[in-house]
Amino acid sequence: MTSGTAFIFRAIEPCDQARAEDHDFAVSGTKVTNRLYERTTDGEGTATFQVLIPDDGTLTSAGKVMIRLTYTGVNVHYEPSIADAWLIATS
Repeated sequence: MTSGTAFIFRAIEPCDQARAEDHDFAVSGTKVTNRLYERTTDGEGTATFQVLIPDDGTLTSAGKVMIRLTYTGVNVHYEPSIADAWLIATS
């Protein structure tokens, strides 16, 4: 990643039932978005999602990033279970 350049976080998540997930998405301690996902298909499968992370240089200034998905605590929603994740440069 180049400091000051947007990047993409992409993840694959295993699923085993229809459910909703709600979690905050933070990069290097800064909340960048909230992800609400509702899977309507029952049974096993996967969901792939990606988030564009804009960066003015403050998120990547240390030369590395820490990405944290935090369950919001909403009773009817589930926390994420990420099977695989990677970062993609946009330039």
